Amino acid sequence: MKKQLTGVMPPVPTLFSNDRLTLDRFQANLDRLLGTGLAGFVVLGSNGEANLLSDKEKLELLRCARKQIPSSKWLLAGTGLESTRATCELTKKAADCGTDIALVLTPSFYRPNRDGLRKHFEIVAESSPIPVMLYNVPKFTNMNISTDLVAELAKHPNIVGIKDSAGDIGQLAELREKTPKNFAIFIGADKAFFAGLLHGIMDGAILALSNVAPNECVAVFEAVEKGDVLSAQALFARLAPVGRTVVGKYGVPGLKAALELVGAHGGELRLPLLPLEQPARDEIATVLRTAELIS
Repeated sequence: MKKQLTGVMPPVPTLFSNDRLTLDRFQANLDRLLGTGLAGFVVLGSNGEANLLSDKEKLELLRCARKQIPSSKWLLAGTGLESTRATCELTKKAADCGTDIALVLTPSFYRPNRDGLRKHFEIVAESSPIPVMLYNVPKFTNMNISTDLVAELAKHPNIVGIKDSAGDIGQLAELREKTPKNFAIFIGADKAFFAGLLHGIMDGAILALSNVAPNECVAVFEAVEKGDVLSAQALFARLAPVGRTVVGKYGVPGLKAALELVGAHGGELRLPLLPLEQPARDEIATVLRTAELIS
């Protein structure tokens, strides 16, 4: 890989109108973010309502994203499905669309044991024409990949990193201790962003918050990178309530509402997700205003 796998990336939302993809609005959101210092983009993540999309829709989004995103920026695609075979097939199709890295979610419906998870990720990595990044998000899967298993998987030449959304600083630190330096550990929870950076997790972060406050998230990362911890702390203190409210409390509906408030496209959700009612939207507006993200 020629690009350095580092920096802040947003998991971009999928946009709908009348329950159909609206690729023009999706492109407009990407254009808005391309003018910032973000290192790349995640398409088909949990904030992209990926599990509510058909395979055809997923590939449409990836082709659209790759056309819009320059080769100097990373394109990560969520390709994890419940079966190993289906994950391998979708990963190959995502690679054909120009994806740089496959972000592979833990299969969780049958709660496979440690050996089942290990075999799943190894077979996906072996069959994948592009590098694989593990995706640990216990909030949705009710499974937490152990640090020992990650350390074992990190030895595979085609498994290049992990997005850890557990939000556990101790776990992030342990992952850094147990894996090689060239194994990328990306902070995946807004609430763990600043603390994770302070604990030496300096590869990068994939944050829903960076859809709403891209420049500010990049500024926090770069300030810590330069050793200006006080500036980073002050800025993150402003952003933290946004992450807690928009994403932590209201999830994807909150993210789409916040995007509309900052002048981007949010729009409809796909059932069974429902839009926020006005009191929740007002709460988000107040938090954004306090954080100086809207006037």
